[in-house]
Amino acid sequence: AGEVVRLNPFHPEVQQLLTELVLEVVGAYPVEGIQLDDHFSLPNAFGYDSFTRALYLRETGRAVPSNPEDGAWVRWRADKLTAYLRRLRAAVRAKRPGVLISLSPNYADFAYKLQLQDWRTWVKEGLVDEVVVQIYRPDEQSFTAELARPEFQHGPEGMGPKAPMAVAIMAGTRQRPTPMALLAEQTRAARQRGLGVAFFHYGPLWEFTADPAGRQRELEGVLGP
Repeated sequence: AGEVVRLNPFHPEVQQLLTELVLEVVGAYPVEGIQLDDHFSLPNAFGYDSFTRALYLRETGRAVPSNPEDGAWVRWRADKLTAYLRRLRAAVRAKRPGVLISLSPNYADFAYKLQLQDWRTWVKEGLVDEVVVQIYRPDEQSFTAELARPEFQHGPEGMGPKAPMAVAIMAGTRQRPTPMALLAEQTRAARQRGLGVAFFHYGPLWEFTADPAGRQRELEGVLGP
């Protein structure tokens, strides 16, 4: 797809741009919420630009570690994202108090270690109002195994009591929609654990199939009333 460029989320001008975009939407349109997906994050290979190096040296007195998985280096960058989310949420709530902040991260360890997205802390601090974790797995066994992770459990180690939890199920691609039987199995597995479900993305649910009306009826049967 060509070269990919990322905005540096630690830079004040980038934060200002993103905040202004969100506030424009919140102020001009009757939206119910803002969905941050899994892109309110940064791959752990990033942070070696001159701005971030200088900021890290100024705040810690140390040079940026060469190892992107260094624990202190990961924590410092993750905390920067958390601090910005605090400011963004405050700005959104000041603009329109009822707007929800929604998130669709990867599972917690992956999100934190590889994407610097410490969403367990975000939930505990009340910075997000709902979490829809992406569990895109090709079979029932691997899907169910993911649901055994601590963040899906109720209690001290779980996120359930802190914010509504759901899982995102892969609906397939244009060329290969997920079989309805698998969608049904994964939906049941999530609901049995008290989790909501969402599907990614809309098209393969029925639009890209030979019998859209029939597949839609099947899906309605899976979801129930």
